[in-house]
Amino acid sequence: MAILYEHIATESPTHENLSAAFFAHLKAKDVHAMQALGLKAFRLSKNATWIMFSVVSKVLSGGELDLKVAYGMYSKIEANSKEDIELEIHILDAQKKYEQILALLETPLVTQVLMKSDLLRRKVQYLTVLDKREQALSACKEWIIEQ
Repeated sequence: MAILYEHIATESPTHENLSAAFFAHLKAKDVHAMQALGLKAFRLSKNATWIMFSVVSKVLSGGELDLKVAYGMYSKIEANSKEDIELEIHILDAQKKYEQILALLETPLVTQVLMKSDLLRRKVQYLTVLDKREQALSACKEWIIEQ
């Protein structure tokens, strides 16, 4: 069924046809086809949403190399929403790049997009993982005050 949808999307690459094909691949759990279709749709439409779909499909495949490729793809677009930030944190967390997550949590966009209590909770989480007890304790106190 997904192949039929993809054929229709190739013949008539409207947003609706591309979306139907992408979600048919999603239903079939074919992450590689999802990623390929997402890239093809991006090339046709120049809509960054399709890159995000491709990144998510790479994250779903879950291999170490897939996560590196997903992060490389993700870094080519400009994050501007909470969902974008959440995806970046998820990718970095899966790769155990906790220092990069802490650096990301300090950026102006993240401090604007995430609620302060969520930001502090994440700082406590990653500082604890990195065994930075003093900083974690300080962030924890700030988080409790924020509550």
